[in-house]
Amino acid sequence: MMKQGDKTLNVSVVVPCYNAATTLGECLDALLAQSVKPFEVIVVDDASTDDSVRIAVERESVRVVSLPFNSGAAAARAAGAGRTAGDVIMFVDADVALRPDAIEKALERLSANDKPDAIVGMYGARAPGGDFYSVAHNYFTVYNHSRQEGPIQWFWGAIGMVRKDAFKAVGGFDQRRYSGASAEDIELGFRMTRADYRIIIDHSIVGDHLVRFSLSRILHNDFRKSALGVQLFIEENRRLDQKHGFASLTNGASVALAAFSVLGAIAWVVGIVSLTAALLPPAIFYIVNLPYLRYLKNQEGIAFTVKAAVLHLASFIAIACGAPFGYLQYIRDRK
Repeated sequence: MMKQGDKTLNVSVVVPCYNAATTLGECLDALLAQSVKPFEVIVVDDASTDDSVRIAVERESVRVVSLPFNSGAAAARAAGAGRTAGDVIMFVDADVALRPDAIEKALERLSANDKPDAIVGMYGARAPGGDFYSVAHNYFTVYNHSRQEGPIQWFWGAIGMVRKDAFKAVGGFDQRRYSGASAEDIELGFRMTRADYRIIIDHSIVGDHLVRFSLSRILHNDFRKSALGVQLFIEENRRLDQKHGFASLTNGASVALAAFSVLGAIAWVVGIVSLTAALLPPAIFYIVNLPYLRYLKNQEGIAFTVKAAVLHLASFIAIACGAPFGYLQYIRDRK
């Protein structure tokens, strides 16, 4: 709890959970060890088939809400939000362990003179697991989020706090259109921004991302998020006047260059273009991404950066492939 003027702000934390037994315990222990204790912690179990529920109920101060069948993150977050009694709701993913002062800092920012309506935090710079794929994937998220400061137009369900009255006023997460692990948090931010609510990103509110990534998981995640993002922008952001956490000219150009890299490779294999011409798009890709590669070098050194550079292009190829797939899904769903 924290006072805002004469009012005490109670924080309800909602943790959506599906088969998160490997990380949920650390997530909950971090919440219960906060310097400012949450008013309540609600774990919404989305029909897990592992030990997630047992891990949650072992912590007496945690309330568990169980959904009858797997419905996705939007439905789980909505179910938890609908049962909260606090003044503000903090959404924390089951694979995130907040730093001990995260809630305290979020409340301080929420109570500042400009009185934002929602706060978005950050992942810690280095993933705790230490394996290459998890660390590299985490750096890409951190790098993009760290380049944004102050007011933003998107919300983030992994580490995000919102005033309950603002959340309810815009209708909460759209669980009808955004089933599964989807773009419901970004879309919520878009709606809040259009309704003149203010969302702030604060780099001092930090949580460690505990999930372990493999190459296949990264590529699948990038492909799926790209397909979902295309559908989101067609439906909600046709003029691209609202930005999300990864929206930048560099990333937009990188998607196009990754697509041309694939087309160039195919054209070279079948003898349509020379090797020099085929190598031009990936060369430009790396020139465009030099600031990110310098960031990686400063964090982890040259050997890590060389490996991560190859992964970076592979990730953007997956994103480039996901975009037309998302468009085809949008056309199919409209019929």
